[in-house]
Amino acid sequence: MGDGPALGRRGLLLGLASSIICAPALAYTKGEHRVLHLYNIHTKERFDGAFWSNGRFDPSALTRFSFFLRDHHTNRAYRIDPELPDLVHEMQTSLGGAHIDVLSGYREPETNKQGRRKSRRYAKNSYHLVGKAIDIRVAEVGLKDLRTLAMSLERGGVGIYSRANYIHVDTGPMRRWGR
Repeated sequence: MGDGPALGRRGLLLGLASSIICAPALAYTKGEHRVLHLYNIHTKERFDGAFWSNGRFDPSALTRFSFFLRDHHTNRAYRIDPELPDLVHEMQTSLGGAHIDVLSGYREPETNKQGRRKSRRYAKNSYHLVGKAIDIRVAEVGLKDLRTLAMSLERGGVGIYSRANYIHVDTGPMRRWGR
């Protein structure tokens, strides 16, 4: 599939990312709301709402987010790491609120095993199995630019899957893979 169209020039994206990272505004204020706007391509559902309000994570919103990222093969949800929506929010904010498509969130062990039989993209000890990973794409942003943004945040693992047209981000240790 390739990278798809880029949002502006690569320099603009990198400049946006670095200004967001370095901005003192990222020291979140108590009254701030952190909001996500996501679309799950498999369930056709949207997640539109705040997951952080008044200086803390909203437990009800995190429960809704966990259900939104459920294994679409089994319809089972798992408690998602609260740092994951925070990471995606930081990316979405850096992209000026761009629309984000979700391809995968939580995966049950059996779903992951079945995937491993078909593709190398499924890691044996995937962070999807423990609610710490999400696979995403942004139509207006090239995959390499999206990966560059995610890597610049230095918040976990980042992989690019160009042929499948998505990037993987997780809240595990920092690592990088793919081209």
